[in-house]
Amino acid sequence: FVPFNTFGEDTKLYRDVAMSFVLMFALVPMVFATGKVVDSMVEEMKTRYGISIRKWRGRMSGVAYELRYRDGTVRRFISAPRPKSPVSASIFLHEVGHHAVGFRRFRPRCLEEYHVWQWAFEQMRQREIPVDRRVQRHYRRSMYHYVRMALRRGLKELPPDLTQFLEWPG
Repeated sequence: FVPFNTFGEDTKLYRDVAMSFVLMFALVPMVFATGKVVDSMVEEMKTRYGISIRKWRGRMSGVAYELRYRDGTVRRFISAPRPKSPVSASIFLHEVGHHAVGFRRFRPRCLEEYHVWQWAFEQMRQREIPVDRRVQRHYRRSMYHYVRMALRRGLKELPPDLTQFLEWPG
C-alpha cells in the first residue's frame, strides 16, 4: 500500500522510486511473455504461408500482395502493424488471411474481405486473443468501406452476408 497523502518532499521521492521499481519488475515479465507469444505467431504464419514482412507499419492498416515472376516464382508479402494489441493482431492476421484464403477466390472483392476477416477471427480464437469491441469496431468500419466502394464501382447485387454493412457502424 502506497499512501497518496505524503508529508514531505523526501517521502514523495521515496514513494515514486519505490513505485517505479515495483512497476518495472512487475511489468517486464508480462511484456516479454507476450512478446514471445507474438513472435512465435508471426514466425508460424511466415513459415506456414511463405510470407515475408515487407514493413511493420506504425498505423492500424495493412496490405497483402503477391509478386509473380516470369519464371513462375511467386513471392508473398504483407505490410501490417506489429501485433501488440488485439486490434493490431487482427489486422496482421487479416493480411496473412489474404494469402491463406487466396487472392481473387471470392467475387466481389468485398466478399473476399469478409471471408478473410472471418479467417482472422478464427485464428484469434484459436490463439486466445480477444475479439473485443475495438476489434469488432475496426472490422465493421473496414467492411462498411469495402461495401461502399463496391457499390460506387457499380456492384449490381450485394451478397446477403454483406447487407449488414450498408449502414455506418459508428
